[in-house]
Formats: sequence, C-alpha cells, structure tokens
Amino acid sequence: MTNFSPSEPPQSPPPKKPILDFDEMVAVIVAFLTMGAILFWSLGSRRIELISQQWQKILALTQENRQTKTIPDSTTLTREEVARTRLSKALEQQPRRQVDSPRTTPLTETRRESSRSILEQPLIVLPTKTARETTKTPAIPPTRIPPEANGTPTTAKTTTPQETKPSAPPKPPTELTLTFKDVPENYWAHPFIAAMAAQQLVKGSSDDTFEPNQPITRAEMASLIGQTFERQPTSETIDFQDVSQDSEVAKAIDSAVRSGFMRGYSGNIFRPEQEIPRYQVLVALASGLALQPTQNVEETLERYDDANQLPDWAKEQVAAATEAGLVVNRPEFSLSSLHPNETATRAEVTAMIHQALVYSGRLEAIPSERIVTSP
Repeated sequence: MTNFSPSEPPQSPPPKKPILDFDEMVAVIVAFLTMGAILFWSLGSRRIELISQQWQKILALTQENRQTKTIPDSTTLTREEVARTRLSKALEQQPRRQVDSPRTTPLTETRRESSRSILEQPLIVLPTKTARETTKTPAIPPTRIPPEANGTPTTAKTTTPQETKPSAPPKPPTELTLTFKDVPENYWAHPFIAAMAAQQLVKGSSDDTFEPNQPITRAEMASLIGQTFERQPTSETIDFQDVSQDSEVAKAIDSAVRSGFMRGYSGNIFRPEQEIPRYQVLVALASGLALQPTQNVEETLERYDDANQLPDWAKEQVAAATEAGLVVNRPEFSLSSLHPNETATRAEVTAMIHQALVYSGRLEAIPSERIVTSP
C-alpha cells in the first residue's frame, strides 16, 4: 500500500538550479579579461624597458668607439704626421723580438726598408664627406683655336696645302697624233679625226683602226650624235616599229630623235640599218642646231651643179648648213658638187660633226681645202 490516494497523481521532482546564471557568467569573463590585460601590460612594459636598455648600451658603445678610434682629418695632417702614422702602424704590425746586441739584424733592415718605402710613397689626401659633397671640380673650358684670316675655323690637325698645277692646255690640232694605223697623217680627214679623238668625241672601230672609208648607217649616226651633242629633249619619244627597245642603239636613236637631230619615215619607221646619204647628215645637223638660212635658198644652192638631186623638203636645211660651213667633201668630189645621195663615210660624218662643233664654239677651226665655203 502506498501513502497516495488513488485520485492524486504522483509529483515530479523539482528542477535543478543552474550553476551560474547569466550575470554571474558575465562577471567571470570580465574578471578574466581584466587579469589578462594586467598581465600583458606588465610583461609588455618589461620587454620595452629591456629593449630600450639594450639600445642605450649600443649607443654608449658606439660613442666610446668613436672617441677611442677617432682619427684626425687627413686634410689637416701634414706630410710628416701622415708618414709617422704610417710608420708606427707598420712597426706595430710586425712581430717584436728581443735583440741581444745592437748590431744590425735582417729584421731591422727589413724595418728600415719598409719605413723608407712608406716615406717615399706619395701623400694621398682624401677629402672628408662634407668636403666631397661641397667641393666641385671646376669645368675646364674647351680650347678655342683662333680662326684664320678668312674667318674659317681651323682644326687641331693642320695639313699643308698641296700646290695644284694647272692642267696643260690642249695641243693645237696640227700637233695631234693618232694611233689609228688606217688614218695616216697625209689622209685628208686626219686633222678632223685627230681633233675629235683628242676630245674623246669619236671612237675607232677597234683600238688601232678607225675605218674612215666605211659607210655609216642611220643607227651609227644616232650614236655619234649622242656621243657629241648634249641637248635637252625638244620632242616626244617615238615608238619605232623597226627598233627593238632591247637593242643597244635604241637609247641612242631615242636621244637623237628627242633632241631634234633625226626623224623617222612615215609609219613610225626609222630604218636603223640603212646607210645614210650625205644630204641627210647635213639635214640632221642643221635641224639639231636649229640653223636657218640667212640668204636666198636657191642662190645658195646654185654653187652646186647637182643641187637638183636634193628633195624639196631638204633644200632649206642644206642651204643653212652650207652657210654655216658644215659641208665637207672628200678628195674625189669637187667643191662645186654636193653628191647628196652618195653614202656618207665615217670620215665625212666626223668632219661634218667637227664643223658643227666649230660653229657652236666648242672646237677651234681647222684650215682645210675640203671645206665648202658659202658664196
């Protein structure tokens, strides 16, 4: 049996009370933090004090070292004081030995030699830090070389001017000699060929031959004009159908056409391999030099008994060439004949070009019986 009645339920045990409530817990944490802060502050202040003591000891030792090891500024020392200081240092570094007698030993000789070498060394004065910072090396002004009398500055290295000898004047045409074996001195065109060759205005067919009686083609005539005359272009380039642009004479033909000396045939034909007749040589020179007749054309051409063989379009240029003295006949032609349609030879073309240069003032005149004079 129990002490409870059946109608009353059994009572539960009372709840357990916590060890620390919230306020007590906060108080404990604050207490621990306070104790920790006090402990950290005490240890930290002790450590700072030790560090400061160590620094004070280091500064004190540094000052003592400076006071005990201070060397006077070398700039204030005299040469004798520096020498004594070096000598004393050298003697202190050498080992000391007891000497029984005052006689000279190898050690004393070594010391004397070392001291002598120290005294003989040049004195090197090192500036202090302050002097090195404030002292500035004066700039050396550049050496100025006085100008010459004409105002042109000279250089340090002078050269002796070399005397220049004046070039020898060209020999007169009568004294010129040729190396062409086929142009002897008694040849009628020798003076003309010699004068032209001396000025390098004409070349031989080889080193020792000229071939004066060889007929000349239109292409060769263009080459001679290009070698002799330097004229500014006065007309446009013509694309001739029978002249290959890759050929050697294409440039010479183009120069002769553009400078006004030569012209082609109708249909843009030049006929470079055709042998050129005498009247075309005179027409080419008169056209290139822009010669104009000053007298009546028919009266000028009356001196030629074969003037009727000239084409009408060429009469004016041939008359102008006759007045300018460009017509030269070979010995088998009389001076009263022109032989306009005869093929021109290398000697004839050279003589006529020579006369054209005489008319232009580039060469001196040569007396010759083969020159046709104007009436």
